[in-house]
Amino acid sequence: MPGWGYRHFSYRAVGSSVAERSASVPVAIPALKPIRRQGKKKTTAELRAQERALVDENTMLEKMVESKRKEMEALIAENVRLKSEKASLQHSRVAEAAARPLFLLPDLNEPLTEA
Repeated sequence: MPGWGYRHFSYRAVGSSVAERSASVPVAIPALKPIRRQGKKKTTAELRAQERALVDENTMLEKMVESKRKEMEALIAENVRLKSEKASLQHSRVAEAAARPLFLLPDLNEPLTEA
């Protein structure tokens, strides 16, 4: 493999013969890569074009974040409105249930009428 340096290490077992001790097994160890970037250097025009593209991308991403933030705020406002509407509906149902008797007591002062 290109870029791989081969170093030989001996693996010895206790009580092995001299011939076995001197046998080496090749082990592939990656060579250190150079720190500097390979390839040609970019020209000033290329760097400016790359910078412009990155600035444009950054502007587009900022606009996307702002639109998502506005959408989120609208959803939060709708959620708050729905929660308050739900609470008022539950409150009115509780008030109706409290006003309505659980069972009907007949008025004993009125004459009995068959319906």
